[in-house]
Amino acid sequence: MRAWYWLLLRAKTKIDLILDPLLMICDSKSMVSHVQREGNSAAHRLAWLGLTCTQEIVWFKEHPDLIQDILFKEGL
Repeated sequence: MRAWYWLLLRAKTKIDLILDPLLMICDSKSMVSHVQREGNSAAHRLAWLGLTCTQEIVWFKEHPDLIQDILFKEGL
């Protein structure tokens, strides 16, 4: 049975489909936790871009202008 099919059958919720594969590759020293969107503004803004964007966008070795102000404010 293919791994993705096994995960689909095992998943109790939609989030399980995302978290289960991640947890399988994490080692025992890894930690996974939920962060509210206010705690990670850059990721939240990029996620909204992903929902509305109709073409592929790639950034390489530079921060996207879309989150530059957030990164500066957070000292990253």
